[in-house]
Amino acid sequence: MVTVKEKLFQNSWRKMVSWLCKVRVLKLFLFFVLVLVIFINLGQFLRRYMPRSVNNVINSPLLREGTTYINVGHMSVDLLTSTLTFTDPLWVPDPAAAAADAAEMAAEGEEDEIGDGNYLKGTFPTSVKDHAHQVKECDSYDPGDSTASFCRQFGTHVQLQVTESKKENQLICYHIIWKSLNMEFIPQSCFYMDNAYWYGGPELMQPMYPIEKGTFSWTSFVPGFNPSDSQSNQSMGPVVERYWINSQGAGIAVDNSIALHTSMNYKFENKLCFKAVISDHSLPTLSYTVCKASNVRNVHDYMRKSIFENPTASPVDLIGKPLWTTEEYFGSSIDQQKYLWSSDNTTCLVDSTRRSCCTENRL
Repeated sequence: MVTVKEKLFQNSWRKMVSWLCKVRVLKLFLFFVLVLVIFINLGQFLRRYMPRSVNNVINSPLLREGTTYINVGHMSVDLLTSTLTFTDPLWVPDPAAAAADAAEMAAEGEEDEIGDGNYLKGTFPTSVKDHAHQVKECDSYDPGDSTASFCRQFGTHVQLQVTESKKENQLICYHIIWKSLNMEFIPQSCFYMDNAYWYGGPELMQPMYPIEKGTFSWTSFVPGFNPSDSQSNQSMGPVVERYWINSQGAGIAVDNSIALHTSMNYKFENKLCFKAVISDHSLPTLSYTVCKASNVRNVHDYMRKSIFENPTASPVDLIGKPLWTTEEYFGSSIDQQKYLWSSDNTTCLVDSTRRSCCTENRL
């Protein structure tokens, strides 16, 4: 017969075992919760701080072999470093010169970028590589009579189209189109201006020659003249051309239909930058052509004929009906006396027979 003491002991033992079981279950539950929290935070950390774009590029169906380059003729697109590289098809390596250049660059602690046949290098937004794992061929694309072409769509981010065409006199051109697929992506391209002299672009109020010596921040590429801003290099003059050439025989022309903004040596040292910015809700597109010839004259002759329209008649109205302004001399502070002086002085400049008048009214 079980005594009261034994029964109490048994009840206490059962309660203790039950309590221990509950504690174990609780501990096990808390352990699994802790592991889950760790995995969630680890995943967020990796997505935020690790170079996931590199993994996306390597695992991209476009780049199954692990390479990060997309070659279109003698042009390459490096998704890993977000760079464009244009190589001269006529370049022949000189082992002795290459070794000397490499030794000189190594002594200066710099990378060897000379003597590699690359006549132009550029960059594009780094956000493109983040969508390399979603790359696919364009739905509709007509390369025309191009010798090499490429068109890929990076998710719902951007579409890149490159078309190569070879012209006469060993001239080669690449037509490049960055087409935004959402409002967040702003097409932008920058080109390095080192290792060459550059010419062209807009007329600036404080011009530099060659132009790579100048600098200006992002500016809408439209003609204009503001006398009060004549001392600032930010103000563009009345002549602007979306056309640049350099001493290595390379030329860049931006399509006239683009809402273009440009900058030079602004936050990006030795870079000429373009971007397409539209104020309304339309998706922007940046389209430009890069050409390479054996020298500056050949590339200019071709691009001048293919880009600019020749005049069909003489500008008679420009000569016979000129527009005169007093703002260059007086700005907005004009009165009758200043206006009369300006009128007499302008007449003197036009009529060469009134020399005495010109002498009397000269500042």
